[in-house]
Amino acid sequence: MNPTIKDVARLVGVHPSTVSRVINDHPRISERTRNKVLFAIKKLGYTPDAIARGLKLKKTYTLGVLIPDITNPFFAEIARGVEDAANKNGFNVILCNTDDKLKKERTYLDILKERRVDGLILGTAHIKDKSILELEKKKFPYILISRNIEKLSKNCIIIDDVKGGIMATEYLIKLGHRRIAHITGPLKTRSALNRLKGYKLTLKEYEIEYKDELVGEGDFRIKGGYQVMKRFLKLTEPPTAIFAANDLLALGAMQTIQKKNF
Repeated sequence: MNPTIKDVARLVGVHPSTVSRVINDHPRISERTRNKVLFAIKKLGYTPDAIARGLKLKKTYTLGVLIPDITNPFFAEIARGVEDAANKNGFNVILCNTDDKLKKERTYLDILKERRVDGLILGTAHIKDKSILELEKKKFPYILISRNIEKLSKNCIIIDDVKGGIMATEYLIKLGHRRIAHITGPLKTRSALNRLKGYKLTLKEYEIEYKDELVGEGDFRIKGGYQVMKRFLKLTEPPTAIFAANDLLALGAMQTIQKKNF
């Protein structure tokens, strides 16, 4: 049976409220009593109820992080950076992987709010999601990473995906390519749509005809790049260059090319 706050109080010979004040770092506790309580906590292996403590202090020193895919190196780096910064500042992190599914995103949001996290860092990418607007309405602390909602730009850390699409496409054009294919991410995400927009704008600027057959929707994963590239290679006139929306799609495309001995 796990030890309770009453067990700690009994061992020290104080009231449970005194133990509670020590746990919550109350200033009006003598150093002698504080040390005795801390020693008893360690001896018994007592673990304070973090949620109950959070209710009292109105702070749990915990952050919730939602990302679409932990296997994606981009989001893995973000998660690691968040955890390092949080730990440095005395916070814990609860990491949730949504698999790019809106239902899972909403479920995790509800769970994290129930756990009374102090704030949310959201790397999920759905465009039509009322959950974010609900957070704003309730003034719940949050930050959006690599996405934005027009009315809520103040809480967003974003990448200029349109410019990224322009730069990638322009680079290939300057290498002499005219038949450039684009493997997009899921077109339900703003980042994928904006990179596609950059691709289209650049083709237009250089007077290169846009062709639907040279655009394939992937899923920001290796398998997606592999499958789309298979379709491209079956074209009567395959593309001479590929702009993949992320590294995993590019890796999948390269695997297809190598397998087909191109």
